[in-house]
Amino acid sequence: MPPYTLKWMAEAGYVMGLSTIGEVASHMCSHYHAYFLIEKFAEQWNEFADMVRSHEDDSIDLWLTDDDKRRIDEEVEAAVTASAPVGGQRDEIELREVSDEKDEEEGEQENKHF
Repeated sequence: MPPYTLKWMAEAGYVMGLSTIGEVASHMCSHYHAYFLIEKFAEQWNEFADMVRSHEDDSIDLWLTDDDKRRIDEEVEAAVTASAPVGGQRDEIELREVSDEKDEEEGEQENKHF
């Protein structure tokens, strides 16, 4: 099990749009196979549950500073930018919009002849 901490959980919650440590813990429980080794689940879960106990209602904001949030936002933005395909859907939409505008202008020009 990675060294999960309440700070780590707050950061994960911030990225996922969750508000409390309990919500993050619930998410992790629902997706236990992604966070814990199945063959060591009981041991890891007990350790995790001990850490979370009495912090379920803690706001993630108790564990994050404004600098932490800015850093996370920058990391997410960089990851999204790096994974954006060149010539992907956004480019196709922009091209389609330009093409539609051009078609409208040509249609207006044709209507002037009548």
